[in-house]
Amino acid sequence: MRIGCVISNNQQLAWAQECGFDYLEIKGDFLLQLFRDGDFDNLLKVENISFEAMTSPLPRELGAKIVGDNSDHTYALKIFTQLIDLSVILGIKKVTLGSGQARSVPEHFKRICAYKQFIDFINKAKDVCTSRKQILSIEPLHSGETNFINSCIEAQRVINDIPDISITADCYHIFTEQLSLSDELYKSKIMHAHTSFIPRGSGVFREEYQLSFLKKLQVIGCNDISIEESFNNKENMHEMLLKLRKLSGHITGDIK
Repeated sequence: MRIGCVISNNQQLAWAQECGFDYLEIKGDFLLQLFRDGDFDNLLKVENISFEAMTSPLPRELGAKIVGDNSDHTYALKIFTQLIDLSVILGIKKVTLGSGQARSVPEHFKRICAYKQFIDFINKAKDVCTSRKQILSIEPLHSGETNFINSCIEAQRVINDIPDISITADCYHIFTEQLSLSDELYKSKIMHAHTSFIPRGSGVFREEYQLSFLKKLQVIGCNDISIEESFNNKENMHEMLLKLRKLSGHITGDIK
């Protein structure tokens, strides 16, 4: 199992380079910040580890909406395309769309209309990624972050409508929604995965649950997982990496 780290600030970037991750995954919010500050070129100077993925390509602060009465696909797609073009310079091949605020369905708005809007935007976003030789995936989020697509099974409906995309499964969101790991992973097209402390930020690792998650990912052929966590020091970041590496090394393929 290849283990990466989601990078959301300069401090995490410095720590991750020292910890020895297999790859890096950048947050769209951080990518936007670096570009605004004129520091984007600093990412090109990173040595011995590559950026392979990006998450959150619709940064919250920009207020893009892709469903609802005030949805604006022209604005959202402009933001998405600009971040995709920056990610291409870094060599990124995988893009995860979480962005719960952008896809939350307003109260009293018809969900069937929201679904059609979402499919329309994802088709456009997929075309942007495909033209740049990238793969787009959508990430189910727990219901505290969005009220739309809270499980991999729900996300699979989107995949059935748009077969060229896939799903990023997040251990934390699955646990929070109290969903079955087997149902979530075995019945869905998973390309990529995230994990963290459970709950995120708690410092609680939940070794048995993490091991079960990793085993099931291996069975379905998903071999890349990124740690997405708000570490307060390099030691904690490195410790979690070592724990996941140890669990990954114990996997024999015997799934219970």
